[in-house]
This record gives sequence, structure tokens and C-alpha cells, in this order.
Amino acid sequence: MELSKNLKLLVRLFVYFFIGSLAWLIFYSQAYYGLSTDLGTHVNRILPIINGEYFFPHPLFHYIVYYFHKLSFLLTLHWTLLDISVVLLSLLVVIIFDIIYRIAVYFHKDNYSLISLLIVSLSLLFVTPIYLSFFNTNLYLGQWGPNTWHSPTIFMIKPFSLICLFFMVKINQGNEWYNKPVILLLFSLFMALSAFAKPSFIISFAPATGIFLLMYYWKNFKLYFKIFILFLPTLAVLIYQYIATYSNDIISTADMKDEIIFTFFGVMKYYTPNVVISLILAIAFPFFLFIIDLKNCIKNQYLMISWFNVIISFALASFLAEKFKFGQAAFVFGYIISLFLLFVFSVFHFLKLLKSKSMIKWKNAKIIFLVLIYFLHLYSGIFYFFRYLLTKSYM
Repeated sequence: MELSKNLKLLVRLFVYFFIGSLAWLIFYSQAYYGLSTDLGTHVNRILPIINGEYFFPHPLFHYIVYYFHKLSFLLTLHWTLLDISVVLLSLLVVIIFDIIYRIAVYFHKDNYSLISLLIVSLSLLFVTPIYLSFFNTNLYLGQWGPNTWHSPTIFMIKPFSLICLFFMVKINQGNEWYNKPVILLLFSLFMALSAFAKPSFIISFAPATGIFLLMYYWKNFKLYFKIFILFLPTLAVLIYQYIATYSNDIISTADMKDEIIFTFFGVMKYYTPNVVISLILAIAFPFFLFIIDLKNCIKNQYLMISWFNVIISFALASFLAEKFKFGQAAFVFGYIISLFLLFVFSVFHFLKLLKSKSMIKWKNAKIIFLVLIYFLHLYSGIFYFFRYLLTKSYM
């Protein structure tokens, strides 16, 4: 039975409230109950960054928290910077969910119910690598994965990454609305802003876009030039960040100074007993989906640019590292974000596969196999969420 419009709205609002409450629980616990997190470090940097005493290459999170903090005083709320951070991160989780859900509706509104798409979108906030305790007691470190809860800047960049990937494909496909001059200008500035949120995404997405263009728009030099122009503001930001972080002598931020070095899977091997097994555990569902439905996956441009992004980001995480902050695995964050995008667009492809006339739903062994693999990712992610709350360790 079709739900009424008002009831659909109530269901959506309930799900949004539920997600926001779960997010608030974990971020509030980080702030005040000792969960291991980067939140405190970032909050402590806010005022020095604002006062020009500390250089941080991607300060978008810090500026947003600061100005919301100022607004809270104008509204006589007098929330602390930590309180604002908890609220902002909870709101970001809801925004990420909303973007996922809207993309799901865009692809599948005619084939799936509201409840189905809400549940699928919710699951994408929790999926992680498949957890095998006998292989690696750490679920996050070594396997990494599409969802982790300890890094504020990861939540800052995820909305940017979803929108950038979706828009990039639409622009390349020649969709009229997405190619309006105003939209192209805003999109270009939006990508540049994403680098201020966290450059980890864009440094893999830019070359992934290049490979994508070569594969699907071979010899379309006019399109190559247009995309290059769109990336110019982002390139300027990245050059500035690189020079400021790795070249200039900035005494006030000596702890940020470092060098980029080449390493042969050094960071990966530092955290996992076997890089290949960790990779398989991280990408099992998207990988087997790709193998099983190869022909249609290759036709899916959203999925293929996601795969190119994973390949580039995995290579960066495997072969590059910071010399003095080696263990912080700076280049792994791009891989984490790329895995998140890969799962989103793999799941949406799978939903299309389920409705394919060539498939006998639930009687097909391949479909059942893929459902079981995805369930293992989801079970591991829910386990990780509650283990994090109980043990206070995100590792």
C-alpha cells in the first residue's frame, strides 16, 4: 500500500532524527566520555588558527565551528567549541545520509519504496571492511574502510565527495542543467572548497577523472579542456597547501612540517599482516559485484569513476607517506573516502541489478552470494560502531 505524502514525510523525519541521535551519542561520548578521537586535537587548534598563530592546511571544519560558536553567543546559548563540534558533526552525518538518500531516489524512485531506499541509505553509513578477528584484531587500522567515526575532517569532506562525483559524471554526459555556466562556476569553486575541507579526496579524484575521460570520452579534447578549467581553482589551492606544508618555514606550526617520501606499501604493512587480504576484506562486495556483472558495471559511469578513484587513492596510500608522521597514514584518508563512494555507487548498481529482467530475484545464487557479502560488511560495521562505544577505541 502506497504511503500518503504526509506519512512519507513523517517516516523520513523519524529516520533523520534517529540518525542524528546515533551520531550525537557517539560524538558526545567522544567529547565528554573519553572515546578515542581526533576531535579534541582539532578543537584545541581552532583559536590558534583563527588568531593566525597556527597554520593548518585544511581549516574549513575549524572556521565553521568558530563562527557557529560566535553565533551561539549572539543567541545567548553560550555553547563551548566542543559543544558546537558535537552538533556540527551530528548534522554532517544527517546531511551525508540525506545526499545518499536523494541520489538513491534519483536512480531508483520508480522501482523501490521509500522505506527500502531509507534502509539502504542508512546501511551505507555503517558498512566497514569484513571483520576477521583471527586475521587482524583491528577492524579499522590496516583494513581502513568506508566508514570510521573518529575523524571530524572525514565527515567534513564526505558531502563534498558525493556531490563532486555525481556532478562530474553529469557534466561529462552533457546534461544541459549541469553545464550551465553558473552551475559550472559554482561546481569549480565547490571542488576548490573541498580541498579546504580535506585535500585527501581531490588529490585522487582529479587523476581518476582524467582516466575516466580517456576511457569514456576518447578524443573529446573540448571536454578535456573544460574539465581542466574546472579544476584550476582546486589546483591553485593544492599548490598553496603543498608549499605551505612542505616547503615554507612556518615556526608556529612546526608540528605540521614534514616531507613526502616514497614507500613500498610501508604504511599498509605497518598496520596489517597481509595487504592483499586487507584489501579484499575492504572491497569484497564491490569487487564481487564488479566480477559478476562486469559488462553492466563498465557501462555504469558513476561506478567506474568510483573504481578509478579507489585505484588511485590505494596507490597513493601504498607508495606515499609523510616522513615524520609516518604512522598517521596521511594518504590513507583519500582511500577511505574513495571506498565510501565505491560502496554507495556499488549498492545503487546492485539495486538496479535486482530489478533486471535477466535475474531471477532471490533464486539466483549470485544475488544471494552478493547479499550475504554485503550483510557481512554491514554486520561488521554495526559491530564496529558499538565496540567503539564500549571499548572507546576506534582501532
